[in-house]
Amino acid sequence: MKILNYSYFIIYEFEMKQVHDNKEFFDEILNKKYDVILADFNFYSDIKEIKNFFNGYIVFLNNYCDNLYYKRALEIGDYCYLYSDYEKIVLRLNYLKKKLLKKNIIKFDGFVYNFTTKNLYFKNELVNLTKAESEILNILLKNSSYFISKIDILENCDYVENIDSIKVIISNLRKKGIKIVNKKNLGYKINLKEIK
Repeated sequence: MKILNYSYFIIYEFEMKQVHDNKEFFDEILNKKYDVILADFNFYSDIKEIKNFFNGYIVFLNNYCDNLYYKRALEIGDYCYLYSDYEKIVLRLNYLKKKLLKKNIIKFDGFVYNFTTKNLYFKNELVNLTKAESEILNILLKNSSYFISKIDILENCDYVENIDSIKVIISNLRKKGIKIVNKKNLGYKINLKEIK
């Protein structure tokens, strides 16, 4: 979990990038991906500016938090804590870490796929995939509720050379035990029964 700390809070349980001014903050947000922003309430206007394109969680921190502060914080953020609530902040960050891990992992037919690392495991063993196989598997899993055409696959893959190679790559994925169905004129789809 990547945390950007735009506050005066010091926490030792998590690794995080600390920024001290709005130039440094905007440089980080525009150039790197973060899962969580810890922000001092004094930087509310800066957080409001990035809210429309930031997809992670925003946790506001303040020395004082009455109903007005709390309401304003939750208008654009997800949580609001006092600086003195150290244990609660640590618990919240641990919860978000677990939530993000679950969101990035899918389990199906004995396989576990991690969307972040793009690694596939079968019975806790890493399955070797070529870059093209990994790309196609990623696309099929992200869009598992509908069929993906060969053209869409080709347009969204950097390592798939041409449309003819897609059939071969799909065949290789099937040999590894992944159930992929195809329908004429529709494309490919993973036959996915996710295990919670």
